[in-house]
Amino acid sequence: MDYTPLLDKIMGLDKNIRFSLICDMHGNVVNTRHREKQENFLTENETKDALQYSVESWRVRNHHSKKIGKGKFAFVEYEKLRRITMPLNEDRMLLVTVDKDGENYEIIDRILNQIRHPENLKTSLKQENSSLDVLLPK
Repeated sequence: MDYTPLLDKIMGLDKNIRFSLICDMHGNVVNTRHREKQENFLTENETKDALQYSVESWRVRNHHSKKIGKGKFAFVEYEKLRRITMPLNEDRMLLVTVDKDGENYEIIDRILNQIRHPENLKTSLKQENSSLDVLLPK
């Protein structure tokens, strides 16, 4: 499945979004987007390493989901950036990094809205290119 339109839409939600990535639940990168003219804080290998920890954290969270419900997102604030992770479905996870100046929960709400209502993305993309038909995760 091509997640490029979803990542493009997420990157366009706020100028403070630096990076977005979709991976499987084994930490394998499926697709990424990076804001132009922004340097990465981590190398590609460091990003993959951090991704492994994020995936493992979601596995632990899901262990108790029958009792407390499924997790919607996780938010971590560092000195230089903020990282948001959220499951897209049972097999895919979204990771987004945001500059320290971004409005945290407003950005999270926008991302969640795109994931919960993917028809918004499909409709907006069809308006841009009437021949485009986007398949989004269920």
